[in-house]
Amino acid sequence: MHTSTPHIDTELYGLFQGGPHMVYHKSDVILRGDFPADRLYYIESGYVKAYSLNDRGEEYVHLLYGPGDIFPLIGLINNTVRDIFYESLDTAQLFSYQKDSLHELLETHPTLTKEMLHQSLRQLTIYGDRLDNLEYKYTQERLAYRIILLISRFGEHQRSTNRYIVAIPLSQQVLASSINASRESVNRELERMARKGIITYNRHTIVVNNFDALIKLLPGKLNFDVWEAITQSNGVVRAVNHT
Repeated sequence: MHTSTPHIDTELYGLFQGGPHMVYHKSDVILRGDFPADRLYYIESGYVKAYSLNDRGEEYVHLLYGPGDIFPLIGLINNTVRDIFYESLDTAQLFSYQKDSLHELLETHPTLTKEMLHQSLRQLTIYGDRLDNLEYKYTQERLAYRIILLISRFGEHQRSTNRYIVAIPLSQQVLASSINASRESVNRELERMARKGIITYNRHTIVVNNFDALIKLLPGKLNFDVWEAITQSNGVVRAVNHT
């Protein structure tokens, strides 16, 4: 399986690499949502979910972060407390940097400031894609769109079979929470896609066997250029042109 650590040659990576190195294991809470964060975190490897809790203690997954992502970017703006928790999905290796020190550096280092701006805009675009995802009416549509987004973020194109592989530790419950659906309905749709040969799925891997059939599950035109997103997604996926 091909893996990649994006942006390892950037000044931002070099900066965070100079900070403390931490290892979190599955289900470890990295940041709690009930107090301001005084540090920002850079993911060297592994995956992190950002989620909030409703009054019944149910999770709503906002975003999934992977190698090269930085969180919480809101910490660059102010000390606003948002009820967002950050939890490791698997063994995640992170670097951190003190927020106030980072502020000072960004004021005097234009290259760092530019890289941080690009990082912020990229992650803002990902959040916008999530909102587009939730606008689809039916679970099947939201799930298909979510899988496409996962490919564009974390996927690998297996050229020999023309399949797309997303190998991250994503349970059905987390997948369901990310599209505002029940785990049971997501399970039914995954099984339906599997019976049609569109995907194969287990707890750690989604394999898209027929990308064209996956797109056809969506009504109308995609709200973003999936092929551009795939070919520019952190260097992880290298996709052929779609015709």
